[in-house]
Amino acid sequence: MIILNKINSKIETKGRIVKLALGDSHSIALSATNRFFVWGSNARGQLGDGTLIDKIVPTDITDFFPFVSNEKIIKISAGGWHTAVLSSLNQLYIWGFNQYRQLASGNKVDSSSPVNITNNFELLENEKIIDVSLGGYNSSLITSFGRVFTWGDNEFGNLGGLFQTMKQVSIDITKNFKLEAEEKLEKIYLRNNHSAAITSLKRVFTWGVNASGQLGNGSFKIKKDPTDITKLFNLEDHDYIISLALGDWYSFALSKKGKLFGFGNNEYCQLGVNTFKKNIKKPLEITLYLGLFLDEKVVQVVCGKDSTAVLTSKNRIITFGRNKFNQLGYDLKKKKGLPYDITTQFDLQDDFVASIYSGNNHFAALTVGGKILFWGKQ
Repeated sequence: MIILNKINSKIETKGRIVKLALGDSHSIALSATNRFFVWGSNARGQLGDGTLIDKIVPTDITDFFPFVSNEKIIKISAGGWHTAVLSSLNQLYIWGFNQYRQLASGNKVDSSSPVNITNNFELLENEKIIDVSLGGYNSSLITSFGRVFTWGDNEFGNLGGLFQTMKQVSIDITKNFKLEAEEKLEKIYLRNNHSAAITSLKRVFTWGVNASGQLGNGSFKIKKDPTDITKLFNLEDHDYIISLALGDWYSFALSKKGKLFGFGNNEYCQLGVNTFKKNIKKPLEITLYLGLFLDEKVVQVVCGKDSTAVLTSKNRIITFGRNKFNQLGYDLKKKKGLPYDITTQFDLQDDFVASIYSGNNHFAALTVGGKILFWGKQ
């Protein structure tokens, strides 16, 4: 284990990086020239290079995919110990840890090389996969018809709709959302034991484990069916939730106008505030606690296991929560912290942060110029 005491900017790849994703202990990246890189832990084959050997530098595995001419990678996702990519020709590849059937391969055998699982889903004529999202031990996809398939670990109903152990390859949970006419699922978010989604009507649904209030529905009861919690945000007219982020036992929601809401476990101040209660069961707006300027707003939020990072419109990165592995990016002796601006620790020069990412106990920032900067547990 390596703990980075300062922001690390030494991750180098050939070609400018345009997409990045972090698993529990591995990382994946896509370059502007459509080269796919992997590095980190490979204990369950999650790097997809045909071995179980860890990689300390980015390794190009693009040639492991049987792509035809002009076929490109358009989506990437890193789960806890598994990985997936979606190609421009509607081909879904997945590999890594499979004890919970999270590879949808029909068995429980790990795979250290990419496996094409596209035909394992009963897609309709002209229906295409448009997004893929991996959780700790589960997986999901959304189709062009607005259907949602989930598979993998389902001990607590976190696949949406049933509690039993998965026997089939995947399940279509679309009907469990009780959508309006013409309403479709736009984005699915998965964590270890709870899940969430946003629809085309900007409704927010949550389901799964709720012991810490991480579903934000006002209770601590487990929910196997997706539950609409949209009204609990009490948003102003013309404001709506645009993105979500899930930690191990807590969640965040960000609105169009930049309002940030947290709910769930707050043992390490990972919700960004000191609260008398350890667990918060309804959305709590924490925007005012971030120390934003008058003309500044939150544009992105990501969650690690129990620490959080925020990117603002002023190109600032603010972190809070647990700091055992320096995942807040400062002062290793401080085990937890309230919102703190760590932007000055980045050697950006004339570059700017485009987006931020979270693993389990580490974070990363991707700059406009394609640089990758890491901090936390390596």
